[in-house]
Amino acid sequence: MLCSKCGKTVAEDQDFCANCGNQLRQVETGPVGQQQQPAGMFPGPPPQRRKPFPTGKIAAVAILAVIFSCVLVNLIFFLSGRNPADIEAAREYLDAAERHFHKGEYGEAIADCNEAIEKDKKIVGAYKIRGAARYVLGQYEDALGDLNKAIELDPEDGELYYLRGAIHYELDQYEDALADCDKVQEMGYQDIEIYSLRGAIYFVLENFEEALAACGKAIELRPDVASLYVDRALVFVGLKRHDEALADLNEAVELDPDLVSAYSGMADVYIDLEQYDEALMNLERAIELDPDHFWGYSDRPYVYNNTGNYEAAVADANKAIELDPEIANPYSHRGYAYIQMGRYQEALEDMNKSIELEPEYARAYKNRGIAYYFLGKNESAVADFQKALELDPEIEEAVDYLRMMGVPGY
Repeated sequence: MLCSKCGKTVAEDQDFCANCGNQLRQVETGPVGQQQQPAGMFPGPPPQRRKPFPTGKIAAVAILAVIFSCVLVNLIFFLSGRNPADIEAAREYLDAAERHFHKGEYGEAIADCNEAIEKDKKIVGAYKIRGAARYVLGQYEDALGDLNKAIELDPEDGELYYLRGAIHYELDQYEDALADCDKVQEMGYQDIEIYSLRGAIYFVLENFEEALAACGKAIELRPDVASLYVDRALVFVGLKRHDEALADLNEAVELDPDLVSAYSGMADVYIDLEQYDEALMNLERAIELDPDHFWGYSDRPYVYNNTGNYEAAVADANKAIELDPEIANPYSHRGYAYIQMGRYQEALEDMNKSIELEPEYARAYKNRGIAYYFLGKNESAVADFQKALELDPEIEEAVDYLRMMGVPGY
């Protein structure tokens, strides 16, 4: 189609003319007028490294509003008096980067952004897209550098603070992430993504009441979004309010019967309640819907270990490790199964890997202590049992072993 203002040809799916910035059609806005994107517009991120909100939404929504504003930001600099040829070349690279990003070709998007920045060091859109692409690829430190530069160039773009907050979250920089959430809201953004990110941060910090408030606000704004109920349900689990968690998960399934995370969340509740048959049924449903569902294969070994099906626990843990070898849980679950099967050296190797990946994982220390005990390395076993209790005083099995070994004070 043609722009009504400058007459240039514009792609049918564009809301603004890349040449003159003319708005071509009305853009859907949120509660305070910020631009919104169609659901599912961009592919999701790599698997999460923690399990607060397993929907993947917290990471995915961080890039939902990245692209549309990039061209407009670039146009500001197009009119700033710099070399017109370089500016035009930078804009062409930026357009190409946007197309690659839409297709999920993140490496190509980054390469085009590099070329755009080489032509124009102040092209905000290139830093923004490159930061978003690096974020999706899990290159969080580099993504943070890009967002810092973009904010330096355009400190009035609230989307930049939101994306930077999501990156801080992935880097475990929770205070910085909350500060960016505060900044976004001070600028008038009050959309569900902000509250979802804030809820995830508070969940990881185990500030469940604040997490509950943030999740509730997100649901208030969009009661039709099934994944928001899953988020709140997991907060209820943290608060041991299992009935409310199940009510939210049932609501999520009512809204979206194929929502994998709802079934995974139900399994979490039933595992917490030690109702393993129900947990297993829901994990099987989650895996049926998504045969590569990492958390299904990571959680099911825990259920199998508690029901004596150790061979199945090892098989599922193998699959989870194949899907993502950088998460600690499946190594610990497989190691525990090996202990029950008398394969103590293999158990020890798995526990070492689990602790390497997550040094504060209390149950991995407990399980490694058991492996040491059966290998006759009592001194190491005692140290691990005590470390497990230091991290989580409610691990009764560690206390039982220390008592059995005659360690004073237990």
